[in-house]
Amino acid sequence: MEEVAERFLSEESSRSVPGQRPDDRARFHRLVRQCAANWLLHPHAVLRLTRAKSSLTLSFEGPLGGKVCSVFTLRAQAGDRGYRFIGPNPERKKLNLPPKNSLALDRLRELYDAFLPEKEPAKEAISAILHGDRLPDLVPLVEETRRALDGGQETSPPMNPPSKSAPKKPAPGKLGAAGSISNSNPAARPPLSPTKNSPASSAIKSAAASPSVGLKATAAPAAISPAPPTQKHIPGPMISYIMLTCPDVKKSGEFFDKAFKLKPKRKTADGKFLEFDFGGFTVALQRDFNKDERKKYGYGPQEKHRGWGALFVMRVPDFDLCLKRCKAMKNVLVDNNEAARSFIVRDPAGYLIEVVPDPTTASGSIAPAGTP
Repeated sequence: MEEVAERFLSEESSRSVPGQRPDDRARFHRLVRQCAANWLLHPHAVLRLTRAKSSLTLSFEGPLGGKVCSVFTLRAQAGDRGYRFIGPNPERKKLNLPPKNSLALDRLRELYDAFLPEKEPAKEAISAILHGDRLPDLVPLVEETRRALDGGQETSPPMNPPSKSAPKKPAPGKLGAAGSISNSNPAARPPLSPTKNSPASSAIKSAAASPSVGLKATAAPAAISPAPPTQKHIPGPMISYIMLTCPDVKKSGEFFDKAFKLKPKRKTADGKFLEFDFGGFTVALQRDFNKDERKKYGYGPQEKHRGWGALFVMRVPDFDLCLKRCKAMKNVLVDNNEAARSFIVRDPAGYLIEVVPDPTTASGSIAPAGTP
């Protein structure tokens, strides 16, 4: 994999671009190495080099819906058009991807649109110019993109204890006909742990952020502390299902889709019952209780605002984008606590939902390009 990236940079260096500043080229080369290092944390990631008369393109490919697809590209173009980030795949609708993967790419497009500067109008993809002192940090965007691949980072091989003998130099991959090398050989990748905050993961992320690092494997830590003995799990009560009654189920469902990009996993033909997967449990929307049901359950007349005294807390991976979407919706945002990084919205049925960033993802902390 590093052979493909370095070949891309070598060929780009040999091209003469009138009026190009040497520091712009140096920044772009550093950016390419950082992006490639992060992308290759996925065990089945692929880099592909393609050449045209006026451009060189490095495609970042990976498994989506069981097939290997190009997700985004870094392109060096001749003339005054310079360097570009283009993604996600503008031809993705022709790939016949499963709805889950298509939705993930659509969300990535929103992310790219929000945080990349100097964009040109594009329907399916974002084309952003990369140059100057304010060159954006693409590593967080690449990390989020990698998580959208089949398996994300979870299929990375486990970290093995370091050997006392000198480590062997990993064997290089085999170069494909189109300039791509498969990264499926575990010996050619840095040892990883599935745990995000493990020492190995921290070392790899530090390497990706360093201006001088290439794409070589990061050394494993000198010692690994043994894991503490796990206690026997004692089963206890847990919430697995929440049902919310609504005067207009369709309208409430559209709110969940527009605000949180959630699609129902199950619904009735008449649209009066929807189920959403919230990761740990299911939230169902159904039409309001009728008179007999209210009497049976001891409910009086329905209040204007539902769930008085209850506040649902939702963690989202795209906090800033979610806030932007909710601000654009009429009579939705109730409170925005910027210092605490949380905001409260009211859905069409009157339920209050507090939204906070998901701490297990990086997107909640991504700042727009050029901001401190």
